[in-house]
Amino acid sequence: MEQLFTLVKADYTIIIAVLYFIGIGLRRLKAFPNNYIPLCITLVGIGLAALSSLSRLPDYNNLAALLFDSIAQGILCAGMSVYVNEFIKHTVKKSGEKG
Repeated sequence: MEQLFTLVKADYTIIIAVLYFIGIGLRRLKAFPNNYIPLCITLVGIGLAALSSLSRLPDYNNLAALLFDSIAQGILCAGMSVYVNEFIKHTVKKSGEKG
């Protein structure tokens, strides 16, 4: 799992936290189906990564590199936010739980 952290560029790490909290918000909405949360997180992640990439437009050689970086980093950030959610869910003891 350490290798996944190295794949996410430092400029995009804040997106992981943003996506995590968006996921929490979507989970609390009763009208939004839980099985669509990962898809929604992924699409929002790609959008946020694209905005972040556009802010550094001169760093890219061409539009294809910007597009690829946006999609790849957005998907990685979404995956990391789901991983963080699962990690927290499985390691933090719920109140009233013994052991």
